[in-house]
Amino acid sequence: MEVPNPIGAKVGEFVRISVETDKVILASLIVYVLPVIVLVIAMYITQQVAISSGYQETAEVISIGVGLGAMALVFLILRLLDKRIARTKKFKPRITEIVPEDQVEACLVDYTDE
Repeated sequence: MEVPNPIGAKVGEFVRISVETDKVILASLIVYVLPVIVLVIAMYITQQVAISSGYQETAEVISIGVGLGAMALVFLILRLLDKRIARTKKFKPRITEIVPEDQVEACLVDYTDE
């Protein structure tokens, strides 16, 4: 992973990286909540239009199809925007500290099953 190095850490040194919490929350909301909101709104509007147009019996099926299509469109737009956002430093982690050698062991996280 390539991250900004404002403290001048050298290759081989252990470092602590961080991302601002508000940026992580904002990115999570955009990626996980926005598509679901678009899905629900698209399904509701489509169902109301289908019912008022005389398609009561198939309104639910039509609204599910349109809702999933709208959600897929949001994911596509987010994917295209991801490339543009990746060029900015807004959501990138950054090096915040060089970890002293005697503290490296305490900083490591073991994800293996015990």
